[in-house]
Amino acid sequence: MNGEENKTVESPESDKDAETSGVPPHVRKIQPCSVTLSFDFVRHFMLIATGGIAFVVGMTQAKSMAPTPFMWWILIFFGLSCIAGFLFFMKGIGVIAKGEHFEVWKPFPRYCALSQMVLCLFGIFLLCFLLASSPPSSETEDEQNGRILVVEQDQKISIPFSKDAITKIEVVGGKVILNHFDNVPLPESEGIKD
Repeated sequence: MNGEENKTVESPESDKDAETSGVPPHVRKIQPCSVTLSFDFVRHFMLIATGGIAFVVGMTQAKSMAPTPFMWWILIFFGLSCIAGFLFFMKGIGVIAKGEHFEVWKPFPRYCALSQMVLCLFGIFLLCFLLASSPPSSETEDEQNGRILVVEQDQKISIPFSKDAITKIEVVGGKVILNHFDNVPLPESEGIKD
């Protein structure tokens, strides 16, 4: 343009820091963007990991069962991913609170973020494998349209319900007797009201 070249002027302090940290000056200029992106990536992977933990816990609660060892491994991977993310945040916030520049490329933050991402992705892979290998629901149509009573841990009773039916349940000598009466009008005071 007017014979002048665009030059970036850096203070002697920043030149000294760049030389001592081994970071080239052009990388040093994009640091604020890299810090923001790294915090965002870590935050998103923490969100995915906590969602995976909630999904596995919800799945065990929905099936009314204790977690299998495979589910425990999924929970461990997602939990370790969250811990690595918290370590990254604690290190970054501690450095920023001191008024210093947070250098994402230093070993501790870099390995925390990398291990968090690898653990989370491995947990997602195991969760997908679990969902793909789980058998489909074995409930019959009567079980889906009725009430299921659990007498003991391994005994289930399915009772279809209807507005025009009465089911009498009796337990006699350890045996459950069901008497189902269809098309019986219920009295107004005791029946199911719309």
